[in-house]
Amino acid sequence: MKTKFEAFPAWAKALTAVALVTGGIFAVVQINKGRERRRLRKEGRELIQDVESDIQATNKPASLTKTNYKLLATKLYNALNLWNIDEMAVYQVFAQMNNDRDVFELIKAFGMPLDSSNFWDADIEKNLSGFMQKLDSDEVAAVNFGLARKGIKYRF
Repeated sequence: MKTKFEAFPAWAKALTAVALVTGGIFAVVQINKGRERRRLRKEGRELIQDVESDIQATNKPASLTKTNYKLLATKLYNALNLWNIDEMAVYQVFAQMNNDRDVFELIKAFGMPLDSSNFWDADIEKNLSGFMQKLDSDEVAAVNFGLARKGIKYRF
């Protein structure tokens, strides 16, 4: 095999080396993305379990239907999954939350969609908290203030 490889022209040897290095880098990147996806999925499940246990302690009923939560979650995803985030849509969704159960149901309805607004992490799934990190600190503080004003304990 060594003699056959030496028979190739220099450009073919260089091209082969570049292909091997590129393939190795691609494999490492994909492995790291897989690890990140698993970590984020685990965090999302843990978040939902934590919030659910807190909500069950208060035992308040939801004020909206499951369909409404799904529609609000879609509206949030569309507002946060853009290069230019629509803050007003985010504020409008959280203005409809009336108690802790509502926020929990919204988090459940939101799920773990793909974040397609970032070219480098186009196949990373994020929960609602992950998407809310796209907002700056003043915008998150405004959302949290609106929740606190209604007596909702959950914060982003």
